[in-house]
Amino acid sequence: MSTLLAVFLSDYVDTPYEEVCDLLETWEGHGLSNNAVALPDVVFGKLVRLSSSVASLPLRARRSVSDDEPIIELRVLPVSTGLDALTELLLIAPDDAGLSAPPSERAQHPRSLLHALMRDVNEALSK
Repeated sequence: MSTLLAVFLSDYVDTPYEEVCDLLETWEGHGLSNNAVALPDVVFGKLVRLSSSVASLPLRARRSVSDDEPIIELRVLPVSTGLDALTELLLIAPDDAGLSAPPSERAQHPRSLLHALMRDVNEALSK
């Protein structure tokens, strides 16, 4: 996926990086619960650990017939605060709305997706 025309959104969980990665590794092939966002039937790909402090998780449409379809990428990054263990979830989504659309419109669908993802992550981590 080219990140030249992409929307970048992030949120944080107060859980250590390794715990978040361990959770996301179990989500391969599963979709978001109650996913009512602009990209219906989004499923998780395989979590890939790019380094000791960066992991990547692709999100695809369940009915994707081509690997050429845009993949939304979720990057998982540890955040060092010196006090608490935080993990950043950075969503990188292709800019489907185009450059002529206002930034708020371009980020609307990815923001809904990130919100649904954070809800599922927080719910799973609280169990």
